[in-house]
Amino acid sequence: MDQTKPVTLSFLVLFLAACLSITQGKLFSYKASEEAEPCILADVDFTLYLAAERQGETLVDALVTSEDENIKVFGNCGPYSAILELIFPTGVNWFLTFRQEDDQEASYIQLVQITPAKLFGEAVPVKDPQVLSDPHITDLGNATKSYECPVPEIVEYEPLTVTTTKFNFTAIANVSYLHVQGFNVIDGNFSTSVLCNAAMTTVSPTPTNASFTTPSNASTTVETTLAPETTTAAPTSTSMKPTPKPTSSPEPPLKLYTVKGDGVTCIALQAALTLDIKYPVQGKGKTKMAKIFVPENSKSSGNCSLSATSQDLVISFFKDWKLKFVFTSTKANLLGSVLSNLNEEKQNHPKYKISQIQLVGSAEKELFPGTTWPAGTKLTFTSTKSDFPDVNPNKAYYKCSSSLKTKLGPNADLKSQQLEVKAFNRDNKADFSGPSANCAADSGSSKKKTYIIIGCVLGAVVLLSFIAFVVMRVIRRRREEYHRL
Repeated sequence: MDQTKPVTLSFLVLFLAACLSITQGKLFSYKASEEAEPCILADVDFTLYLAAERQGETLVDALVTSEDENIKVFGNCGPYSAILELIFPTGVNWFLTFRQEDDQEASYIQLVQITPAKLFGEAVPVKDPQVLSDPHITDLGNATKSYECPVPEIVEYEPLTVTTTKFNFTAIANVSYLHVQGFNVIDGNFSTSVLCNAAMTTVSPTPTNASFTTPSNASTTVETTLAPETTTAAPTSTSMKPTPKPTSSPEPPLKLYTVKGDGVTCIALQAALTLDIKYPVQGKGKTKMAKIFVPENSKSSGNCSLSATSQDLVISFFKDWKLKFVFTSTKANLLGSVLSNLNEEKQNHPKYKISQIQLVGSAEKELFPGTTWPAGTKLTFTSTKSDFPDVNPNKAYYKCSSSLKTKLGPNADLKSQQLEVKAFNRDNKADFSGPSANCAADSGSSKKKTYIIIGCVLGAVVLLSFIAFVVMRVIRRRREEYHRL
């Protein structure tokens, strides 16, 4: 008899007990009425990548996550079927459809519905909803229990109801944590959970920030890791150089990155870039922080025409790391910019902003000492909110001399120093000249310096006045003494 089974079962029992009632992702619930208790529970952490393609080329893509704002929850509860629906403001609906058999065995399937015209804009003028389905039905076990999967799972959806032949649609979800119950919810709480098969066979169930690598357009391909084996070691190749160790320099190197196309330098970005990434180590809930400098030998690429309203810059470094900046404008701004060029006062670009920053790479022991991530684990970190303001047409570029931090999700930060960046540029100049849009940190720093200077000047005036007062008192006293004599 295998003596390890009792130990394994004991470990799983302890692990289940520790996981009960703990929210790992974001909790969504549905109840039939305001007075009723929730009848469906879903505690999830997921990122959904969506793209529209035509003739094998990606036209436009988008991301939605469980952390997005203004997600509406709808559903339906029944004895043998139940539906939980998450409705995103961008025209994306994510469904969990539950089914219970007569023997109380439950299962569920995931569905995605998109409205392309609302999600992708004018690039894909399809107003009919398109439905894609997870090709696999997931067994949840006994319907009186909840179902929990604390390890990442990649779900590639297949077309189910598509009303157009001009476009192909892609939907890929990275579900990094899932805890659901569609039946027999008591007092609005999860019942004892049943672990998914992936967690039962994983040595360390510590949740990671591993994710799929987002496919991109033809000129910027990052597309080799869409398989669910995100926790297996990457195959070695004699043609690949090993990932170098992070530089020991106390400061990241300042470097200029550019994207060129059609005779212009459409994007130029100069900065010293640092990545702070939290990663798991041995011990329950223990993490460390890795500080990684984007190295001097990094390369830049991108696309001046990612879509009608967007451009991107991709910085490549190490073996397979890529840092992607997406710049977006509106169609109206682009049209206004074109019309303005007919006037004497030409504008160099439309109004735009950095709409997304994404980092992808693989976990290597040299970068993350002592990590419990298996070698080659694919990682993705995506900004949820941009700290960069709009750049108006009357400003030539964006500048932030102060240290600027942008969160790439909960476990990673991008820090930039001496940042200068411009996009939608219309000439071949990669330098930064003319009026700049400055970050709030610089404005605050300038104000602070001004206040210090004013304070110093006032202090000097007070000091000089005091000295003059003392000198005059001394002179007056000596005159009085002289007259007495």
